[in-house]
Amino acid sequence: MIAHVDFVEQVATDTGQRVDMVIHMPNQGLLPVDAKAPMDAYLDALSASDEQTRDEKLKEHAKAMRDRVRELGQRRYSEQFAQTPELVVMFVPIEACLSAAFERDPSLLEFAFEHGVLIATPVTLLALLKAVAHGWQQRQISENTLRVAELGRDLYRSFLEFAENLSKLSRRLDDSVKTYNQAVATFKGKLIPISSNLSAVCSMAEQPKLPPPVRSQVQEISVTDRSE
Repeated sequence: MIAHVDFVEQVATDTGQRVDMVIHMPNQGLLPVDAKAPMDAYLDALSASDEQTRDEKLKEHAKAMRDRVRELGQRRYSEQFAQTPELVVMFVPIEACLSAAFERDPSLLEFAFEHGVLIATPVTLLALLKAVAHGWQQRQISENTLRVAELGRDLYRSFLEFAENLSKLSRRLDDSVKTYNQAVATFKGKLIPISSNLSAVCSMAEQPKLPPPVRSQVQEISVTDRSE
C-alpha cells in the first residue's frame, strides 16, 4: 500500500481527535486504525522479579486493554468519517502482548467485537491490508470491464451510424446514376435526331458528341442493429 494514496497517517476528525492511520477502501470507504494499545503493564510484567508481581501486572494489562477497547468504541468513528464501517482497528504490535491479555481476559475478543473494535496484531493487520488491496484490484478490474463495455457500445453505435450514412449515400449515388443515364437516353433518343435534322438543313457538318452512360452500380450496404 502507498502512503497518501492507499492510507493516510495522523488524520484529524471533526471532533478534534486524531487517528493514527486511515486506510482507503474500495467505494471510497475509510477504515480507521489506532496504534496506541497499552503496553506499559505488559512490559512491567516481563521485567517482574517474582510471579505474584508478574501476575498482577498481567491482570492490569488485560484491564488496560479492555479499557482501551471501550474508549475506542465510544469514539464513534463511523459518525465522524463518511463511508466508514462500524469498525475501528486497534493495532497491537506484539503477538505475545495480545495473547497475555486474552489469557487473563478470555472474553476480551468478544467484548471488542461488541464495541466495533477489531484487535489486530502485525500478522492479522497484514492480512487485512492484503484483503483491502485485493478489494482495490477487484474494483479496478470491475471499473475497467465496465469501461470497456461502455466503449464497445459507443463504438458499435458509431459503426451503425456510419453504416447508415453510407447506405444513404449509396442510395443517393444510385439515384444520381439513374438520373444521369435517363438524361443520356433523352439526349440520344430525342436531341440527337433533332440535331441531325437541324444540321442537315443548316448545312452544318459538326455533330454533338454522345455522352457515355454510367454502367457501374453502387454496392448496397445493409446492417442489422442488434445493439439494444
